[in-house]
Amino acid sequence: MEAAEELTALFKDATHAYKVKFQEHNTQYYLYFDYNKHKYQLSNDGSLLVNLPTSVEPIFDNKTKLLVNRYSASASEMTAAALMDYDAAVVYGEKTYGKGTMQGFYLLSDGSYLKLTIGEFFSPKGKPIRDSGLTPDIVTNTNPIYQAHYDSIAEILSNYKELNSLSNVSPDKTFKITFNKHLGTVTNEDVAFVELGGNKIDVSIQVDGKQLVITPKAPLTPGAEYMLIVHPTTKNGQNKQLKYGFYHRVTVKAN
Repeated sequence: MEAAEELTALFKDATHAYKVKFQEHNTQYYLYFDYNKHKYQLSNDGSLLVNLPTSVEPIFDNKTKLLVNRYSASASEMTAAALMDYDAAVVYGEKTYGKGTMQGFYLLSDGSYLKLTIGEFFSPKGKPIRDSGLTPDIVTNTNPIYQAHYDSIAEILSNYKELNSLSNVSPDKTFKITFNKHLGTVTNEDVAFVELGGNKIDVSIQVDGKQLVITPKAPLTPGAEYMLIVHPTTKNGQNKQLKYGFYHRVTVKAN
């Protein structure tokens, strides 16, 4: 589980990696060989609380997004559990697998190995993982990177309004936005069309009186999601900027 320890240590608000519970003789074994390393702390319930490695420099703050799904297990699941315990990141996705156990391998005389479960993992604050798994902070029904990316962009748009989502649009959709007043010149600096989980895509922009016409230069990906942003730098016919920008979430019809 060193991977979980090192990953968790990258987050500024995390203080421990996980708890692990063995049978008593195994607990004493780990403590004996840890006498000068200070990796483990013995808890009142007999479990070992695992400290984070001091050699890892934390770089991620609590706005960082972590993605999980139904297959997240072992190190990835324990990392998510620790970050949720300390609110050290925001976890998106599906309920995780629920493994939460440690296996040991024992060499037999014929050269084969016996695999045995020797310990159970818990979050640093004692939340059980085995069989129950973890429910993310934000549960998503589609690829979690879509929601995580959308939220990351929205967080930095301080003078913007979120407008209604545009669902099941065709891949060759042209977007028409009608304003209260005639528009002036609008450039690609005033509009952004972002593929969620990807990059900004190229669009052509036309102004037709009060209407702004935005056309992606390549067909949109079926089933994918996008974010259409109109910045407050957009000016009307009197050369005055918008009071605020706005954005739409766009979902493309799947094949």
